Amino acid sequence: MKQMTGQAGYLKFGPLNVGLVAFFCLPWLLLSGCMGYRVGGHLPPGIASVFVPTVENDSGEPQLEASTTAAIIERFQSDGRLAIRDAETADAWVEVRITDSEIIPLRYDRDTAVTATEYRLTLFAETTLIRRDDETRILDRYPVEGWVEFRTDGDLSSARRAALPEASRELGRQVVRAIVEYW
Repeated sequence: MKQMTGQAGYLKFGPLNVGLVAFFCLPWLLLSGCMGYRVGGHLPPGIASVFVPTVENDSGEPQLEASTTAAIIERFQSDGRLAIRDAETADAWVEVRITDSEIIPLRYDRDTAVTATEYRLTLFAETTLIRRDDETRILDRYPVEGWVEFRTDGDLSSARRAALPEASRELGRQVVRAIVEYW
């Protein structure tokens, strides 16, 4: 087989040569892009269960402690990567402190530019994951937030009160996500 060369001794690449290079090199390039990829989070060694004490609430929003704690526990159970245990048998415990809440208008009424019809309620929190046996802080005051958008028909305080349970569920989802996907 005769080698085709162009100017200065460089190989000429015809359609057949390009196809062969692509056939042999492309799979290696694609596979190398997947190296290091993993499905799901890897938890630190020795952490298979958690205890979730009642969430602390420094936000000023009433009665978020119980609903957010329940949302976190429910989310851990549906996720399945960490079991819920009591304080004496859990490998780690999760401390969550709701630090603030914020409501911002998103959409205004067409007729009056000062009346908002849609809002976003955001709950801000800090999450700490502590290993039980040596009290090492695996996550230390990691910031998380849960938010919900809602519409109002004039009574903002009632609409806000009705949106709080959904915001606390979203906060619970984000707390669990932060813990299981941190690694």
